[in-house]
Amino acid sequence: MKGTLLTLAAVAVLGCASAGKPSGTVHDKETTVTLPAPSSDPFEGVFPPAWHVGDRWRVSMSSVFRHAGEQDVRTLVYDFLVEEAPEGDEGVFLVRIKSATLPRVNWLGKYRKRPFSFVGLEDPGGNPVPPSSHDNGEGPFVGTTWEGFLKDFPIMPAVPRLGVTPLTSKKPELTQEIARTPEGLRFTLVDGPLRSVIEWKRGAPWWSSLEWTDPHRLGEPPYPSAKLLPSGT
Repeated sequence: MKGTLLTLAAVAVLGCASAGKPSGTVHDKETTVTLPAPSSDPFEGVFPPAWHVGDRWRVSMSSVFRHAGEQDVRTLVYDFLVEEAPEGDEGVFLVRIKSATLPRVNWLGKYRKRPFSFVGLEDPGGNPVPPSSHDNGEGPFVGTTWEGFLKDFPIMPAVPRLGVTPLTSKKPELTQEIARTPEGLRFTLVDGPLRSVIEWKRGAPWWSSLEWTDPHRLGEPPYPSAKLLPSGT
């Protein structure tokens, strides 16, 4: 897509069941809510997700571009289908990615099983997407879009723990920090001037929201928007 990227946001989607045992019940005059027991391991049931062949979900991604002095706001919907899953700890998941709003999109997403992380995209001919890209090493990925698609993705730490993730990448400007949220985890990825904040909810197959910004353009509207797509839409 041509133009200069200003801000990006995306939200994914699928109805997700919460994991955990009940730890208590909150009552008021109108509502009764059963609260899940917090796990001592913040990663348990959150990340990495449990992908199986046939799993599918849908993601909406909104991008804001400037071209020829005008802003172009686009929201595209992508459908994901797990086609192959490695049996052991090694290998990669192969995930088919298509878009009804952009029919020319027909990619194969490669996601490393261990450490769980993004590897790359391929077209039906096995060529990298975009053409000039290379497979991502064992680290988080932060970058700009291609056909409106946000490839940003965290990496599972070798030792599951919150805070700054030790990385083997030779890029000192690439960092990942993980924080616990009431519903799961928040990953903050930084690569030089690029910053990506990813929320991942417990039991979800994909991140629930992602906001991508270039700090040099934070004051320029429109601001990132997010829309959760219910299962079956």
